[in-house]
Amino acid sequence: MRDLQLTSALQVAATATVPAYCDVRGTIKGNVNFAVYLPREWNGRFQMVGNGGKTVSGVTSTRPHCPYPTEAVYNGGGDVNAAASYTCRVP
Repeated sequence: MRDLQLTSALQVAATATVPAYCDVRGTIKGNVNFAVYLPREWNGRFQMVGNGGKTVSGVTSTRPHCPYPTEAVYNGGGDVNAAASYTCRVP
């Protein structure tokens, strides 16, 4: 992809509720930050977190809420960094 720069890739060990994954971070065009959580054991699904640019920091608290890769969708109310403000949806 043009104007894409990877800034880090970190292997994260499995926990009791979340399988092992690789946390990949980067930028697009220098000012659009992204994070991709790639499961070590690919199951054909994905996790996507987005909220129209309203989050100051990553929404990492949704991962235990959605223990396998899914789409975490903001409910429209509450703290954008709290898992309780999201619903897990299988795309």
